[in-house]
Order: sequence, then structure tokens, then C-alpha cells
Amino acid sequence: MASTREFNLELAKAGAKLVTRKGNDARIVCYDRIDTKRNGTILALVCNKEKTWEMSVNYNTDGRCTTALDPDLDLMIYV
Repeated sequence: MASTREFNLELAKAGAKLVTRKGNDARIVCYDRIDTKRNGTILALVCNKEKTWEMSVNYNTDGRCTTALDPDLDLMIYV
């Protein structure tokens, strides 16, 4: 059975599968977004459960959501 573990930037850059804490698929678009206010340098696209659309979400280098400050949107490594 698959599970998740805490986000790891190096594993993400190496191509590890990403999901949110809630289980939505996610993919990183860039790692160098300019955001001096919240340090949200990662830009990812998060898919809805039905996989019919994606929303853009900003993250810090720890995988914490800085867009909505919602822990359910935090990034996790899917293993």
C-alpha cells in the first residue's frame, strides 16, 4: 500500500511523485519564483480529485503552502 512522507526538496527535484496532504496529485512548475513576502519560491499545480483541472499554489522550500495557508495543501512525497 502506498503512503506519504514529509516533503524533501532534493527528492522533488529528482522527480519524486508529489501529492498534497489531502492526497491530490501535484507537480512543480518552478523552484525559483520571486516572493520576498512569504518566501513562496516553489510554484506547483495541484489537481482536483476528479482530475479535471489544476490550480496554481505557491510553496516554500519545506513544501508548506503559502498561497492559502492551508495545511491540507502542503506537499508530500508519495512512496
